[in-house]
Amino acid sequence: MAYYFSCPSCKKSDRFRVVKEQGSLLPYALFFFGQWLGALVFLGSRQGRVQCGDCHFIFRQPHLPRSDVAKFAGWIFFVLGLGALAMFLAAIGVIDSSRLPEFEIVLKFESFLSSHLRLFAYVTSSVFVLLIASCVVGATTANNRFRRSYPHQLQAKESDAEV
Repeated sequence: MAYYFSCPSCKKSDRFRVVKEQGSLLPYALFFFGQWLGALVFLGSRQGRVQCGDCHFIFRQPHLPRSDVAKFAGWIFFVLGLGALAMFLAAIGVIDSSRLPEFEIVLKFESFLSSHLRLFAYVTSSVFVLLIASCVVGATTANNRFRRSYPHQLQAKESDAEV
């Protein structure tokens, strides 16, 4: 069987096995002495490693390809995350919104919002939740269809496996 990735060393794509390595106490020591982030990075770097069955080269298995809809949903998540971070920073006082330029239409919109603040909060929250949910459902559905209907794109060609 040919996989969707090939060995970077010998370019074959037919036999791989998961690497079983000797355990280490380093992540536990890092975690114990307060470097929990370092422990997580170390443990994350050890996962997903495979070994070529032909040349025994050890490398990290690439991620499954994603559909264009899933990539677009990822960008929407990124932009929404930046907006949520900006709102959080404004709420705790790091960003001072009084220094922003004043436009007439923005001032009218701000006065309207201040008089209907609860309605704005409900609408904004529901739109945010619906947008996140639609991104998750759309990305999951698109990736499933992409991986089911295009199996030849996920597998290497037989001619590549014999090179």
